[in-house]
Amino acid sequence: MISPIEIVLVAVMIGKNNFTGINELQYQVLDRYKSISVCNVEKNRLIKKSEKGITYICLKVDYD
Repeated sequence: MISPIEIVLVAVMIGKNNFTGINELQYQVLDRYKSISVCNVEKNRLIKKSEKGITYICLKVDYD
């Protein structure tokens, strides 16, 4: 049986930890999609209107 694979759109940035003062990789899952093409359309839309320093990535995720 093929496991369910979904595409997730993730926002990634480097941020400074307020407690330690160390730069850390920070990420947040924004939404889930059924196809990579739909995710890429949303990613491109966000890139045009977002702040510098934020990268968007579409990733395949197996939830099993």
